Amino acid sequence: MRRSRLFGWVAVVLMLGGGISRVALGADSALEERVRTLEQKLEAQQKKSTTEQGSIQERVDAIEKEVKASEKSLAEKLGLTFHGLVAVDYLYDINRPDGAQPALRTFEDKRNSFLLNLAKLHIERQSETGLGFVTDLDFGETGKIVNNTTYFGKTDDQGQDITGNGTDFFDFSQFYLTYTVPVGSGIKLKAGRFVTLAGAEVIKTYNNINYNVTNSILFGYAIPFTHTGIMGSYAFNDQVSVDLGLVNGWDTVADNNDGKSFHGGISIVPHPKVSLYICAMYGPEQTAHSVTDNLGNTLMVHPGLSKRLLLTTVLTVKPTDKLTLILDHDYGRESDVVPRDGDLQTAEWHGVAGYITYAFTDAFSATLRAEVFADMDGARVLGFPNGGNGLASTYYEFTPTLTYKIVDGLVWRNEYRHDESDTKKAFPREKTFARGQDTLATELVYTF
Repeated sequence: MRRSRLFGWVAVVLMLGGGISRVALGADSALEERVRTLEQKLEAQQKKSTTEQGSIQERVDAIEKEVKASEKSLAEKLGLTFHGLVAVDYLYDINRPDGAQPALRTFEDKRNSFLLNLAKLHIERQSETGLGFVTDLDFGETGKIVNNTTYFGKTDDQGQDITGNGTDFFDFSQFYLTYTVPVGSGIKLKAGRFVTLAGAEVIKTYNNINYNVTNSILFGYAIPFTHTGIMGSYAFNDQVSVDLGLVNGWDTVADNNDGKSFHGGISIVPHPKVSLYICAMYGPEQTAHSVTDNLGNTLMVHPGLSKRLLLTTVLTVKPTDKLTLILDHDYGRESDVVPRDGDLQTAEWHGVAGYITYAFTDAFSATLRAEVFADMDGARVLGFPNGGNGLASTYYEFTPTLTYKIVDGLVWRNEYRHDESDTKKAFPREKTFARGQDTLATELVYTF
């Protein structure tokens, strides 16, 4: 009996233990389920947050892309490119002329004064169809000189042709259309006003600022600045290319006579380190006007009879990457322009300029230029006491120049220049004249 009760209590205890265990297990299971549910919610929330973040980032990227697209300039949409140049000079004339400016200077013609030599804006468009345009807007002394040298079809009160278009401090040195004819390597045509093919030096531009502060005598007096007309260029291969065109003449937007001038050249590159460019120009350049000879006779220059010829050769040799050698030779002649002994005679001029440029480092270089210019009939160098009157004069020039690149796009140049003449009274000096002239010049040039 007692054993029976004992078994009963044991059974009761086991039943209670099992129930308690089942209750505990049930509670653990419920808690586990709740934890799992919470984890799933958290994971879902994290995924949603990540998705939302990704969506937000995509939206931000899309907005930034739209902003960049909207910021794209009209120029880029039209395929335009812009470049520019600013050149500021200071020139000191050691001769200290009394009330006169330095002689034989093209654009740097102000003594002892800071000078805005040139501020240029270059705009260009090249199209996939081959049609485009180029324009150069020049401000400053360069714009003034080129403008006042150019004939735009204006006359004075007496009907005489005059140069300049009235803007004085500004000039469109270039404005021409371009088109590439898809034949062979491409015939490149341009029509409008463009700079000359002649000579080693150019009107400064963003990709060619020349080697010296002042321009050579040949640049200012032996060759023209610009032409207006049509020109075609064709490259037969990497070694030979040609330029051929018809233009109004020297520095004439509107023709000053009824004839057109031939203007062309050939480029020969026999070796990667050697290049040769030969340029020729021929045609009538005079307008009808009267002149007085040495005997006091009045003679009439006939625009159709007078013809001007110009031949120039530029040889460039680069023996090394650091050394550049340039030789510039110019020869010109013009018939029926020099009044002498009761007749109109032919004028001739002849000049040679040599350049030696050496780059000591990427930032520092030096150039030595030397030249001689023979104005054999006094027809080219005007404004001198004996210039332009049929009197022969020969001029010499020697110019060392140091150039330092301060940063990319900004260079500083300094030069000393000596000019000499076989004419005793060629250069103003204090209150008299001298055969020689010495100047110092410094220049900052910024290009982009």
